Amino acid sequence: MNLKIGKPQITDGKEIWKLIKRTGNLDLNSEYCYFMLADLYQDHCAIITSPDHSGILGFASCLPRQDQANTLFAWQICTDPLIQKRGMAKKMLQFVLDNQDKKFEYLQATISDDNLGSQALFKSIAKSYGASIDKEMYIAADDFNDSHESEYIYNIGKLNY
Repeated sequence: MNLKIGKPQITDGKEIWKLIKRTGNLDLNSEYCYFMLADLYQDHCAIITSPDHSGILGFASCLPRQDQANTLFAWQICTDPLIQKRGMAKKMLQFVLDNQDKKFEYLQATISDDNLGSQALFKSIAKSYGASIDKEMYIAADDFNDSHESEYIYNIGKLNY
């Protein structure tokens, strides 16, 4: 399958929402949220498309931290089962990091202890950029209203491009 990584457009919001819903492994936000990410944060997001498949096959959303101008926070990363196990989540993050006018020095993400795939992804990113990685408690399970694992914030940096 021929895959292409690029920046989303506002019109991709509907298909991004469908991808997140279809895969079922991330918190599903409102459809409006994905339209906003694809429009207002398109420079910090990536999508995967293919001429061989209709719809969006991958999505990565990142947000610059307001309190740390040199830090990018990776929020949601998702790939369709059709393209999983090909390193595409890492390629989307690299696409976002490498296509910034001003390079970020640090990358952050929150990950629960049971999410081994995300842990491996961010360890691999740290290795690729010659950066250290550490984790600390971010939101304890008791702080959530519903049943949710504790979330740890992974700090990766300083990134070496």
